[in-house]
Amino acid sequence: INLMQKKLVQSSLAISAAAALSLSGALVASPAMADNAPQKLDLQSEAHVQKALSGIEGVNAYGTDGGELSIGVAKKTDEIKKLEKKYQNIKVTEGVKELKPYAKNDLVGGAGYLVKAGESGGACSTGFSGWDGDGKPVVLTAGHCSKIINEQTNEFDGDTTVDQTEKPSISEANGGEGFQASGNGVIGKWGFANFGGDLLEGADQDKWPEPSASDIDFAVINVDESKYNVKNGITDWSTADSDDLAKSTTEITEVGAHKDGSISKSGRTTGKTEGKVLPRSEYDFDYQNVGGRWVHGFGVTAPIDKPFSEPGDSGGGVYQGSTAVGVISGGGDLDANTSFTWVADLDHSLEESGTDFNLKKIGRAHV
Repeated sequence: INLMQKKLVQSSLAISAAAALSLSGALVASPAMADNAPQKLDLQSEAHVQKALSGIEGVNAYGTDGGELSIGVAKKTDEIKKLEKKYQNIKVTEGVKELKPYAKNDLVGGAGYLVKAGESGGACSTGFSGWDGDGKPVVLTAGHCSKIINEQTNEFDGDTTVDQTEKPSISEANGGEGFQASGNGVIGKWGFANFGGDLLEGADQDKWPEPSASDIDFAVINVDESKYNVKNGITDWSTADSDDLAKSTTEITEVGAHKDGSISKSGRTTGKTEGKVLPRSEYDFDYQNVGGRWVHGFGVTAPIDKPFSEPGDSGGGVYQGSTAVGVISGGGDLDANTSFTWVADLDHSLEESGTDFNLKKIGRAHV
């Protein structure tokens, strides 16, 4: 629907119940019709259209053309069925959903966010947005983003604090220097967070701890609902100039296991990138040493001049088609021509962490 129609829908639905009593005044039968025959709705003016719609609930779109009123509804109510039966120039289409307006505080996968670590800080990327079992909004990301890590020893020096989203238009993925807060407020607080297992210390690898299924690089951010909405999907970064990454996203319909072949990622440093899953025949490992700790996952390769990920993409969403398969854990160069990324596999991380993650909002009585 065009802008004027949209405004009319908004204004008509806002008319008071008293105005709805005048509904019959807009429904004028043509003189040639018998009383019990289908009548024609008078569409000569927008005022008549507004009156006609003011008493009808559930209208999500409408338009007039050639003397016919087209109404789009999610589902035909008894009220709408009666209206459709009574007037011959009304066409009703089911399955037309109400659209939610895009907002710059819509939090989607692949966006940048800032973390505080004492007096300093850094930036990571959101993986996937959704809801927990109680219907509360959450964001999935990498566990190491929740830790203050000593660069010399790889020891944990404490936990970071979740800060604001990063301003997309000046992020590195959009050619800027990044690290500037969006101004939309602190995202929320860490929920579950884990980065690998025990530290792999010393040169004697025989003394390193054995990897465990619980060695995951995975974290959950409990989102502050007063500041952010979570929105399904992962951004392709094409709308970064507007500072609204939710305007252009790939819908995510399920969480699943990765497959061989092409794979995509979205993150705040390199934006949307493509790579190839490193098949088990070439890299037969379930665990990778990432920052001195074992992390369960899988490998992805890409040309070195078009890397799949770079620092700051940590936590970014990795997906195949509409399936979420992981979050970025770590990376480096495999050889002179190939970049290598280790992806913490999402299905495994969710299971090991006991996280109830849903791509649709459930769990609340009014939903």
